[in-house]
Amino acid sequence: YVVFTWLSMIVTVAVAVFGLSRTKCDDKDERNKASLALILAIVVAVLHSLIAFYIQRQILKEIARKMEEEYNAQGVPEAERNFELVDNEAARKRSAIFEIIKYDFVFCFYFFAAPAAVAYAFWALATKATCGDSKDSWATTGPFGLLIGYGCLTGLY
Repeated sequence: YVVFTWLSMIVTVAVAVFGLSRTKCDDKDERNKASLALILAIVVAVLHSLIAFYIQRQILKEIARKMEEEYNAQGVPEAERNFELVDNEAARKRSAIFEIIKYDFVFCFYFFAAPAAVAYAFWALATKATCGDSKDSWATTGPFGLLIGYGCLTGLY
């Protein structure tokens, strides 16, 4: 999940930066509108990347905390503790994910921010400024298509 997010967001940022360099308008307001939309696409891509890493770290931290509780309950000395997921790996991950969903503020924020990012991408495509070279128009619309695609595919996780 994290690698897919990073790769897709790197492509999104690259296309948005290229789009920024290709946005040429006679009307200053249209140029500002197009540039702002592309800059916000970059911000959203960075947010997706950081949150994916954060959630992964929180899951690992929660698994380690639960295993620590188990070792303490069993009286296992600290020198003999091994935090490898050998038994019941799926249940441990599922339990950690549920704890993150229930109690993590950042996840709660992202739960609402991720669909808002998709809605923003749809809005940006619908109100896109008519700037740029016609042969490079993909560069000013591409980041929003990538954000929409990413938003749709994350539901598969």
